[in-house]
Amino acid sequence: MARILAVDDEPAIRSLLERTLAKDGHDVRCAACAEEALAARPERYDLVLLDVMMPGMDGFELCGRIRTLTDAPIVFLTAKAAEEDAVFGLGV
Repeated sequence: MARILAVDDEPAIRSLLERTLAKDGHDVRCAACAEEALAARPERYDLVLLDVMMPGMDGFELCGRIRTLTDAPIVFLTAKAAEEDAVFGLGV
């Protein structure tokens, strides 16, 4: 199965993602912030799940950093619904 890096500052969301994806046989690693995500070496993963609204470095900036390391798919997890946020995220 896939190796997945899930990045979210909310412990409950990280736990839900880890349990759900591991149940389906995926190898899941969770990170609570951008620094932890970069230390996890995102280039080793098949998929990155990335929260947009995190303290410190936000998900858009982290996405730009990760994109320099890997071309693996990045899926944003966000409560933002504005069209300009979606367009910006696709551009990153």
